[in-house]
Amino acid sequence: FVEYNVLKQADHSVSVQVADDTFIMPCFDVVVSAVFGQNPFYEIAVDSDIQNGVLTVSADSAQADTPVTLAAAAHDGYHFVEYNVLKQADHSVSVQVTDDMFIMPDFDVLVSATFEQEPFYEITVSQDIENGHVFSSVTSAQQGEAVGLTALPDDGYELSVLWVYRTDNPSTLVEVENDTFIMPAFNVTVDATFGYDGVGDNRSGIVIYPNPTSGQLHITAPGMSRIEIIGVDGQICFTTDVEADEYDYTFDSQSAGIYFVRVVTETYQVVKRVAVAR
Repeated sequence: FVEYNVLKQADHSVSVQVADDTFIMPCFDVVVSAVFGQNPFYEIAVDSDIQNGVLTVSADSAQADTPVTLAAAAHDGYHFVEYNVLKQADHSVSVQVTDDMFIMPDFDVLVSATFEQEPFYEITVSQDIENGHVFSSVTSAQQGEAVGLTALPDDGYELSVLWVYRTDNPSTLVEVENDTFIMPAFNVTVDATFGYDGVGDNRSGIVIYPNPTSGQLHITAPGMSRIEIIGVDGQICFTTDVEADEYDYTFDSQSAGIYFVRVVTETYQVVKRVAVAR
């Protein structure tokens, strides 16, 4: 509503005053009318400095008292924190947002969203593991990330159990499937048990030399099918299928240090520690 008009029927140039929705009847006939205008639209601007996520608004303008819907999508590794709807002319004036929605006020607004990086949680490998070694693909990860584990038994042993538990509450276990677990929202510890595999002297034909080596390594094992070279971080530096009883490998791209050589045969596998000295 804009205004009332009360005019003399015989002469529309003569008007009657209206106050508080009331007029005093004059001594002539009148015609009464009302003027209605469209409610103004107010601008909804999206902050151009939003980082680490995307903000979507249901409209770029709206009339006062109209619901406006917001949607926030965080980039990988981040999560949504909050919306901010501010008066464009005065950022000290804010508009309440409830359930991803606000009611449009009678002024232009600036809409923004805040995103924060997901925290990283630590992955610790137990120092009490015996008769083998376990490596994690990373030392920390965000919630929901897949973490790979590599278990290397010493000669004469095999992996019995590999498990992951909450560091500050060992009774809380994390599921491990195919040597992989999904990082939870807490620090974890990786542990393992290696048991005797019962093969014993069947490995007597495996020879790896020289050790330490300056780069060249000769491997002899009856019925070899695969060889892997693994760094102390658990990453596989080299792998190949073998159909012979002997294989020569050269540490030409690796730096000096400790490596593990996994030899897989038709009936068992062996892991040997090798030192590379330049």
